[in-house]
Amino acid sequence: MRSILSKYIIKSYLKNFSIVFSCFFTVISVLELMEVVRRYFSNAINISLKSVIKLTIYHSLVHTFSFFAFIVFFAAISFFTTMHNKLELTAIKTIGVSTRGLLRPLFLATAILGIFYITVFDGISAFSFDRIKAIDTKLKQETRGLEKSLAITNSGVWFRDVFDSSVYIISAKSFDREHSSLFNVRFFEFDESRGLKRSIISPNAVISKDFWNLNNCIIATSDGTETMEKILTLPTKLSFSNINKMVKNPNGISFWNIRKYINMLKKVGLSEIKHKSNFLSRISSILQMFSFVMLVTIFCINYNSRNTRMYAIKVAILLSLAFPIYFFNNVLIAVGESGNFPLAFSIFATPIFMLGIEIFFVERR
Repeated sequence: MRSILSKYIIKSYLKNFSIVFSCFFTVISVLELMEVVRRYFSNAINISLKSVIKLTIYHSLVHTFSFFAFIVFFAAISFFTTMHNKLELTAIKTIGVSTRGLLRPLFLATAILGIFYITVFDGISAFSFDRIKAIDTKLKQETRGLEKSLAITNSGVWFRDVFDSSVYIISAKSFDREHSSLFNVRFFEFDESRGLKRSIISPNAVISKDFWNLNNCIIATSDGTETMEKILTLPTKLSFSNINKMVKNPNGISFWNIRKYINMLKKVGLSEIKHKSNFLSRISSILQMFSFVMLVTIFCINYNSRNTRMYAIKVAILLSLAFPIYFFNNVLIAVGESGNFPLAFSIFATPIFMLGIEIFFVERR
């Protein structure tokens, strides 16, 4: 009997999740369609209908998955509302199922969603974000020319610097964050027609006041001549902060690959705080799902399920609690990223605290 009831609860909860997920995706898609059209046409960027549709779908997937914990929250409310309307909560309580007994299948269903979130949904989100970046870069290149970009490999960093008519492709082994220095540097300078003008090898380069300052340079021109310069300056609009911003967005990296990328950032000396925060936040989102499900259960399970007015009040209180919790959690994460609190504490504090309070209330029932 309990096994049949558990299967029914899991099936009903997942069904409600599918409905809520579809509603979120539909609403976000409409909003994203308007935003994509506004963004590109207002900036005079040539874009086809096919690209508009692709960007709308990719943006909608990324934003829908970013609200995954909230979708689980609304799915739990929808589940209990359905149970309330069908008087199923009364029947469950009548046969002696406790709050903990109801939470078991709900937690199992949430665990299933958490596994899918990490293995499937996260990968789709990372792929979608990557495709957005690729399409956006292509459209801007076609309309405005080349822009800055950065790539990290096991051998170091490659990035582009543009100044007036000159384009530099720069490779470096590592960075010194404190002194804005690069080590084992190679500059490839291209002219207006994108032809190689010269290559410059230097053991050290420093960004200072809109200039690259290179020491002990070996300069090879396109005609094959080679010279040495003790000091060489090249104009730039970059800073160490700008270079950090060129690092690949963590949202475009899947959960299974982001740890490797974090290690590569550490190795070359670039800031990895945003990527580490993103990685821990994905794990924290699963804890948030469990805390939201337990929160909804505590508020919505009751013996007098015919009291519609009281139930509506409880749902209203739930909705009024969810967004301040979400806001406070984001503020705490931002404080952790700034270095004022340990990052792991800032990310996990809210869901763990919520679960602790909720377990206390469940045990008191």
